[in-house]
Amino acid sequence: MTQRRQIWTLSAVGFVIVAAMLGALVERLTHHVAEKVEARFGWQADTAGADEFVAAMGRDGVFASAAPDAMAVPIGQDAYLWRSADKASRKQYGKPFAVSNQASVGSCVAHGAQHAVFLAEAAAWDAGLRAEVPLRPSTPSIYGGSRVEARGRPGDGRQPYGGFSDGSTGFHAAKWVRDWGIVYQKPYAAFGFDLTNGQHLERDWGAYGNGGKDDEGRFDAEAKKHPIEKVARVATWTELVQALSSGLPVTIASNVGFQASARDADGFIAANGTWPHQMCIGGLRWAKNAPPGTKHPRDGVLVLNSWGESWPPQAGGTFPADQPAGTFWITKADAERVLAAGDSWAYSTTANWQPVPIDHGQWFQPAPAPGTVANSLSLAP
Repeated sequence: MTQRRQIWTLSAVGFVIVAAMLGALVERLTHHVAEKVEARFGWQADTAGADEFVAAMGRDGVFASAAPDAMAVPIGQDAYLWRSADKASRKQYGKPFAVSNQASVGSCVAHGAQHAVFLAEAAAWDAGLRAEVPLRPSTPSIYGGSRVEARGRPGDGRQPYGGFSDGSTGFHAAKWVRDWGIVYQKPYAAFGFDLTNGQHLERDWGAYGNGGKDDEGRFDAEAKKHPIEKVARVATWTELVQALSSGLPVTIASNVGFQASARDADGFIAANGTWPHQMCIGGLRWAKNAPPGTKHPRDGVLVLNSWGESWPPQAGGTFPADQPAGTFWITKADAERVLAAGDSWAYSTTANWQPVPIDHGQWFQPAPAPGTVANSLSLAP
């Protein structure tokens, strides 16, 4: 073999080795990125499944027909549903309301749903329609129930029927809380676990269902003690603002992403990129009500995310002054893009979609000091 041929052969071999090493590195990085993306988000698109769920409910599956009283509530006033949640949190836990953080599991569907349930129950309590101060719902329960029982799989916990991958759908979470119910972030000594800080159970319960491995369905019976009265799909801006004006929060799930940047001067973030993600809508504002100094008055709704209080960055504007950290406003146009995915749901903890009265005139009220109980913001005595 000539020297030139030897050099060429060694070069070719070297190229193959380097290519293989680069390929392995790319695969590892891609897998790592995929894991991080899966953990950060977690919504699974299933338009056909959502449509089937709505069809099975008939008129009750569509908010406009299911909730005529809510659709008749006058609109045009701002609604800040998080304020009742803040009051409930201070009363129940001695601290302000804060958005949750799904951390390392793609359980956004459960976190969006627990925000909606807590806001709905807090609004009903604040308005005098509920006697007990609400607790925050357990995310492992919603996550497991949405991945196992709500999909028709056994709730006995004998096998990991849901698998250990991440994610769920908005409608399966809605089905779970309606047909089974809610358990709360508190100790359940009779079952051998404490859900006060039970988020570490999400991976296990996502595989085995509500109650975890070998539960034999016992904890499903516990969830059924606290069903959510009503769920219905919200598909239009009109339905969305009528729900919020009636004190009813809405979960939103879609592939619509938002800019990874600080809020603008008015608290908004624009749609950008792709997020397979569920969040919760907990506020409504109208351009016509914008106070002096608003740079770009817009109609919008407030999104509660589940990445803790550090995203979006706390730099940028807030509106009103007590807008919770970890939230951002989106425009009507961006909200309509999200709703078009067909997996957004209004939640009601009152019978027959009874509208919950809200005091819309307190937008100027500053946030209360930590450790205090906010003044009532409801219309109820």
